[in-house]
Amino acid sequence: MIRKVALTMIVIRWGLATDLHFLFRNSITPVSIALISVIGEIIAVTAASFFILNISFIMSVFCALILVIVSPAVTVPSMISFKEAGLGEMKKIPENVLAVCCVDNLFCVILFMVLSSIVFTDASISTTILLNIGTILLGILGGLLIGFILWIFPQSNTPNTELTRVLLIGTISISLMIGTYLIKYSCSGFISTLIISSMCSMKWKSNHKLKTIESTFKFIWESFALPLLFICLGIKFQFSTLTLEIVLLCISVISIGLLVRTVSVMAVTHFSNFNFNEKIVIALSLLPRATFQADLAPTLLIMATPFPDKAKDVELIMKAAILSVLVTAPIFDILLNLVGRRCLKRNDSQVAPLAEESFLNLNRRSNNGTFVENSRTNTNDLNGTFVGKC
Repeated sequence: MIRKVALTMIVIRWGLATDLHFLFRNSITPVSIALISVIGEIIAVTAASFFILNISFIMSVFCALILVIVSPAVTVPSMISFKEAGLGEMKKIPENVLAVCCVDNLFCVILFMVLSSIVFTDASISTTILLNIGTILLGILGGLLIGFILWIFPQSNTPNTELTRVLLIGTISISLMIGTYLIKYSCSGFISTLIISSMCSMKWKSNHKLKTIESTFKFIWESFALPLLFICLGIKFQFSTLTLEIVLLCISVISIGLLVRTVSVMAVTHFSNFNFNEKIVIALSLLPRATFQADLAPTLLIMATPFPDKAKDVELIMKAAILSVLVTAPIFDILLNLVGRRCLKRNDSQVAPLAEESFLNLNRRSNNGTFVENSRTNTNDLNGTFVGKC
């Protein structure tokens, strides 16, 4: 339960930072980057897990779905800081990356939940797929309905509006995440929470009431939710069973996936309007692993408990997930912030030349007006002198 509460906080932050207007207008680029790169990495990690870790094919797919999910815990705060600093805003790099993360995470989480409900239940495949589709549609409709309600209530002119909105979106989202987890269809709760927070961001931004809410959830995430999430992950892990051979094998699988992800992102963005530096930032932003690895790996461990034949493979996947967090999260967090601040351009680099040009044009018009006025004055003086002499 604590893991779900902690995960809810970053999903809310992620939704509040997502620009739905931008996503609707420019969906082709982020969707293509997300799907092509994540499918390529899933195939690569599945093959690597099967041959290198020597686990079954089904568990190799689970391993891939856990290891390839981009971490919003690292990427989302970095993109928010870039947006606040005006970095990459000319080509909407932060908005593109957040949209790519949205598609990437939804794709992997939906596949994980559908596959786990097929493998770890006795129901028929067709029934399981229909139930998953139904719960996903209910999650979408529920998220839209609650989002519209939060547009209306509370009114922006009521006292303590920000506090009321924080409490409402927090309690509703936590209830959805925990409730759907208990009925074993947590994917719908995740989708509902993301839709609700994204819709609220779209409305509250127009009322200039979003900054306080974003800063509140930022404080909750950094102070409480993030430490709790990784504490829960560490409790499930036994470092005494970790050997050098397992570490090297798991890191090799992780490295293969990261290499394929980087190459696929650079290939997809080759014909886009992004320059090389921006492509590097986009690729780096999709490499950190943390949040969903800390949530899905223990979830898989719990679901596989009644199946002793899968216990060994699940333990190995758990170790790979923790190593992916330990290796990628700190390294790519530092790299992303350093490279992003160095490679992305600010808006003022484009605004300054325009301002200078308009200032020069204004000076030219002023000088031309003075010249014309002086010419008219001189002509009148000459005419007056000529008439006086006559």
